[in-house]
Amino acid sequence: MKLIRKIGVVIATAVAVLCCGCGNSDTASKNNTPSVEKAQSKSPDVAFTVPQTISESDSSNEITYFGNQDISAVAELFEKNTGCTVNVEKSESDYINVLSEKISSDDSPDLCDKVDNTFPYLISMNFYEDLTDYIDITSPQWSDYTDIIDYYSFKGGKFFYPTTVKVMPQFLIYVKTTYVQCGNVPDPEKLWLMDEWTWNTFKQGANSVLGCPMSSADALLCGRDIFDNFLATSGEPIFPRNGNVFSNGLETWNAQCVSELLSTQKIKHTDEFDADTEMPYFVFLSGDEKTLAELRKTDLSVGAVPYPRYEEADKYYCKAVSEGFLVPKGAKNIKSAASFINCSRIVDASDEQREKNEQKLMDSGLLLSDVEWLESIRSSDKMTPILVEDNCFDDSTNTAVQKITEFTYIDSWNELSEECFPVIDRALEKINAVTE
Repeated sequence: MKLIRKIGVVIATAVAVLCCGCGNSDTASKNNTPSVEKAQSKSPDVAFTVPQTISESDSSNEITYFGNQDISAVAELFEKNTGCTVNVEKSESDYINVLSEKISSDDSPDLCDKVDNTFPYLISMNFYEDLTDYIDITSPQWSDYTDIIDYYSFKGGKFFYPTTVKVMPQFLIYVKTTYVQCGNVPDPEKLWLMDEWTWNTFKQGANSVLGCPMSSADALLCGRDIFDNFLATSGEPIFPRNGNVFSNGLETWNAQCVSELLSTQKIKHTDEFDADTEMPYFVFLSGDEKTLAELRKTDLSVGAVPYPRYEEADKYYCKAVSEGFLVPKGAKNIKSAASFINCSRIVDASDEQREKNEQKLMDSGLLLSDVEWLESIRSSDKMTPILVEDNCFDDSTNTAVQKITEFTYIDSWNELSEECFPVIDRALEKINAVTE
């Protein structure tokens, strides 16, 4: 199984840093974080194991979902095959604290959403029910996900069965005409197709654009999750797991290489930006389908590529993230909740749902060619996605992680490391102590 300043100053620093190397590391770091099966199962729905109707003697005939996802399609299949109904309680702000209060007061819902710090922090805090005895991972719908389910296990229990795993949640978007105007610099999309889209060609192209008088770009990157996407291309998640032991991937050689690549560049870390007005001032935007759809409404001719391959890694790695549901501690109807999770995987893997997802993307403003292009990248045999969990601890630890991963060119990586690594390492020690 196979298992993301002013122009004169920018030019000077871009040449100095984008051309610098990190030396020759032996290989990408190795850990047992699972790679991800990219191609979703193409089996027809009838090949999947649909949960059997649950008798009233085994469980009540309703469950409560507390969260924010659109569960209508899953609820329809679930209700049809179990006879149970789903009561939806929409969460508002302060989701985890509200859920914690419900658990403490013996008022737990039966289902809740996976959130950023579900794994490993909340699982280690005994927030969820162990579903090992409730979901059969030998069923066809889980065939691509068995290693991933094992990865999310904790102290022998299986708590999280992902509804879906999204490969390349963020990608790089750029103005194609800029590359032509700046001396016919090789187009990143063509480099990807020729297997030449690497850190080096990324640096060379960015240097050319930043130094070109025809370009309005005066900064390298704008967007979200920039550091962890580059780190993922080295084969290194932020918090690698080796057996039951979690470690700090920000302390590795590969993270140092990412810091050298980005540390003196003008980079804007943000979840919110005006793609139309800001795109011309950056060589790349780190965004998703929503970002690309906004740009399709403009006069800009843009392209999209994955984060470039790190030459020192043994494979072309990219970031992947998981989504889904869990059963909070104290749930009264675990069996039915587990059946719902089973149904969620069945729905997500169906051809009908894939067609709905594609139509939703096109309705948002994407072209059919955009949808097909992104899918071709995500399903490419060249790519080896790895799971990345960030913001996955308590608030103080997450703040320390963000200081590291969202540093700017005026920050010192060494100074930030001295400040933040002790906070992160203490959090990891607590997690590891629980697993002993």
